[in-house]
Amino acid sequence: MKKIILVHWRNVKLPEKINYMENIEEEAFENIECYMTVPLTHLLLARETFPKFIRLVAPDCIEFDENNEYCSGITIRNLLDIQIKTVILGSAERIFDMNETQNIISQKLICCYKNKLKVILYLINTKEEYETDMEAYNLLVQLTKYFSTLQQNLWNEITVIYEPEWFFIQDYSYFELRLKNKVAYIKKALDIYLITAKIIFSGRLNYIFIKKMLEKKIVDGYLYHGEPFDDDFMNIIRFMNKI
Repeated sequence: MKKIILVHWRNVKLPEKINYMENIEEEAFENIECYMTVPLTHLLLARETFPKFIRLVAPDCIEFDENNEYCSGITIRNLLDIQIKTVILGSAERIFDMNETQNIISQKLICCYKNKLKVILYLINTKEEYETDMEAYNLLVQLTKYFSTLQQNLWNEITVIYEPEWFFIQDYSYFELRLKNKVAYIKKALDIYLITAKIIFSGRLNYIFIKKMLEKKIVDGYLYHGEPFDDDFMNIIRFMNKI
C-alpha cells in the first residue's frame, strides 16, 4: 500500500511553484500518494501545469448555496469540470474562527458523497482536551455526529487527519502509545458506518519516528507542514518513498 503525504500550499509565488514542479522527479513519488491543497484561485492553473501524480485538493474555504453545492467562487460542478476530486473538511480555522458546526460539516460530507468527491477530514481537539481521556471521547463524538445522518454504504473509505499536538515531542514512546490508541478509536468509530479510514498524522516529528509509525502501519501517511517547494520537502518524499 502506498504511503500518503498531504502538503499545504504556502505563500511562494505561483511562477516559482510551476518552475519547481516542471523539474520534479516522478520516480521519487513511486510509492507515495501525494495530495496538495491549492487556493481556489489557482486550482485551474495548477491542474493544467502540475504533474498528474500530484493530486490537487480544494481547501476548506467553501460554502453551500441554496442547492447544497459549494460556492465561494467555485461549485462542485466547477471542481469536477477541472478534475478536482478531493476536498478538505473540518479544519480548525473553520471550526474555531468561523464557528462552523459539526452539523454543517455533516451536510458537506453528504454533499461530497452524493457527488463522489473524495474527502480528507480533520479531527480537531480543543487545547483543554490534550493529555486527557476526553480527547479520545471527543473523537468518537465528532465522528458519530458527522456520520450518523449518512446512509450506510454510501461511501466506503475516507482519509482522516489527526493532529495530536503542535509542540515538540520529547517522550516518543508515550506519544506512540497515545497515537496508536487514538487511531484505534477513529477506526472503531468508522467501523460502525462500514467506512474504512486512512489515517494521516502530523506533529513536530523527526524522520525516524515518522518512518517507525509508517512501518508499523499505525498510520498511513503524514501531514507535511513545511513549504512544499524546497529541498526539505523532497528529502521527506525520498525518505518516505523508501519505506
